[in-house]
Amino acid sequence: MGKDFRGYIDQLDRAGELIHVTREVDPDRNMGVLCWHAQDKAVLFEAIAGHPGWRALGQAPANFRQLALALGLPEKSLVLDLARVLERPGIKPQAVSSAPCKEVIWTGDQVDLRKIPVHVHSQRDGGRFIAGGIGVVKDPDTGVYNMSYHRMMITGRTRTGFMMVPRHAWQVLQKYEARGEPMPVAVAIGNHPAILLAASLTGTFEMDEMEIAGTLLGSPLPTVACETLDLMVPADSEIVLEGLIPPGVREQEGPFGE
Repeated sequence: MGKDFRGYIDQLDRAGELIHVTREVDPDRNMGVLCWHAQDKAVLFEAIAGHPGWRALGQAPANFRQLALALGLPEKSLVLDLARVLERPGIKPQAVSSAPCKEVIWTGDQVDLRKIPVHVHSQRDGGRFIAGGIGVVKDPDTGVYNMSYHRMMITGRTRTGFMMVPRHAWQVLQKYEARGEPMPVAVAIGNHPAILLAASLTGTFEMDEMEIAGTLLGSPLPTVACETLDLMVPADSEIVLEGLIPPGVREQEGPFGE
């Protein structure tokens, strides 16, 4: 199996699971609708209004076929085979010194979340939401990492929501807030489905999803250090956002498809 995001896109294309949209689309009006109409196909948008040079992949994996393809498992027995794989011990990630996500680095005034071709998903949404990014946080006491999903409504050039439910990332935030400190957060966007699947799992508080990703990949997950935070992130991410959640700050956001 291809073990990075772009290799997975090539797999989808060869398997006839990818729709290419070459006409220019509006991220506020067209992309969400076209993903819905594509049903169980992945969609690659190759021309996005207001975002020259960018491409965006939508809803992949969109079905069991696409997930089985990514993991190198038979579709018919995917659930059982996946359960057996997850019974294996986790594989610790492997730190690397260089990575695709380091090829272009924006800092200071260069940073603008609105440069990223994030689309409006539903008609009455509160704005553009990053919905497929993986939040990466680290327990300040144990050093154990957590990877999980958090919808993020972009509200400004360097500001976004980060919705949390009472699970592991929330528990980590409470530890930082008890110290009166901001919580460092990295958000990895554009990753192989093995990493996406690992981030979707909820186990014990001590479970490290990076090790689970390694088990699913069958080899250590390559990780690289952030530029401004004491965090490691999946090295093959297309985009990595780095930021802080200030202690005690709560803001209204949404709606998002409700």
